[in-house]
Amino acid sequence: MSIKRWAAKRDVAEPAIIEALEAVGAQVEQIDYPCDLIVRYRGGLTLLEVDRANKYEKRKPKQAAFLRDWCVPKVKTPAQALAAIGIPDAVIEAFKAAA
Repeated sequence: MSIKRWAAKRDVAEPAIIEALEAVGAQVEQIDYPCDLIVRYRGGLTLLEVDRANKYEKRKPKQAAFLRDWCVPKVKTPAQALAAIGIPDAVIEAFKAAA
């Protein structure tokens, strides 16, 4: 019987994405399966998948099907994550300018 003795790999962009989401008042929980983040913002919940930097790392078929069937947004940048939870473009542009 084996025991998982290592942490799940996190994308390098994830800390900046979480910081941006929390800066606008969102609550963020990191999870490993079936997606990367659960975001609560203004009473709504959004699932987000932080796109992997390693394009050769494959998702398991069950996870890929979940992401597709549930239309989970894949984000690479803080701006994409903000847009995915419904932040207006003007706020996103101001966020980009401040960064």
